[in-house]
Amino acid sequence: MQAELRDLGKGAMKPEEYDDFVKAFDEGRLNKPEVPAQVIAQLAVAATTNLSGKYLSFVENFPVDECHSLTDT
Repeated sequence: MQAELRDLGKGAMKPEEYDDFVKAFDEGRLNKPEVPAQVIAQLAVAATTNLSGKYLSFVENFPVDECHSLTDT
């Protein structure tokens, strides 16, 4: 999916978000899929509508147990 975003995302993403994503890849800052998948799963279950449509940056070593703080209103 990361390769697909790099290949096709330029026309669909905001320029600064696309550039940041490509830069993160070039610098080796992208995580293995299973790491942010835990956060995504938690957000899918408990996210509030105020997060809809937002671009969230995953921080390395983010404690997954604290995902609930992202879903508090």
